[in-house]
Amino acid sequence: MNKGENTKISTWVIDAHAHYYNCYNFGVWLQSAAKNLYSIGKGKEDVHAVILAERSDCNSFDDIYSGRLSVNAVKTENISDNIYKSIKVCCNSEHPFFIFPGRQISTKENLEIIGWFLSKKIPCGEPIYDTIQQIRENGALPVINWALGKWLFKRGKIIRTLINNEGKNPIFICDTSLRPRCVPLPSLMEYASGKGITVLAGSDALPFKSEETITGSYASVLEGYFDENNPAKSLSDILLASKITVRNKGNRRSLFSVLISLIRLKLKRAILSEV
Repeated sequence: MNKGENTKISTWVIDAHAHYYNCYNFGVWLQSAAKNLYSIGKGKEDVHAVILAERSDCNSFDDIYSGRLSVNAVKTENISDNIYKSIKVCCNSEHPFFIFPGRQISTKENLEIIGWFLSKKIPCGEPIYDTIQQIRENGALPVINWALGKWLFKRGKIIRTLINNEGKNPIFICDTSLRPRCVPLPSLMEYASGKGITVLAGSDALPFKSEETITGSYASVLEGYFDENNPAKSLSDILLASKITVRNKGNRRSLFSVLISLIRLKLKRAILSEV
């Protein structure tokens, strides 16, 4: 990237898998993101951000960007160069942070893929290689998201193949707070790190009231250039750089919390399917 007068080396603190659902209190979501990110990176010059992982039925980035979703006493500023979009958020006296677009897609193989910096909706249920190709064609970064039980057996082999092919086409991995604290780093995640693949962390909140408070609680810390006129492209360029050091910090959930949350989610989906 061109490093002009508005560009500087900064410490980034990023929740790489954030959600906003309609059942959330928007003001609480914003305040929680700001406070939780600051609890991880407290430097006054640090750059804080959340990357959304929106399902096909969610459009919160567009709603915030257009002003349809707003809250009193919170200032937002849209930033765009026609390719990369960002929203700068200032919550009262809290440290400001950016919201970047992103989409979460469930593939034919029932694996979760995220498109970082992706605004366009991509259909679910397509083969994983087609999904990843569509993400790249839209100028976004493809990410394999960790999900409980989904990295085993046949699907584990698919992920390993994607990791082994990474040299030809960059791919990323996202760990989440839904990996219980008692569960060690999965072997495929260790394998990916050993191959030089960047592993970021995200909160991955669930669609229940009060879950908005965990936004920003599990995040990644890294160093790189920050252009205040194009923060999304700044981060994309950092992630595509050949060598970056990432520290994943913050809080993951207990095993009990994860199991209860997933049972609640399954029951909610069963009820909605009968409506």
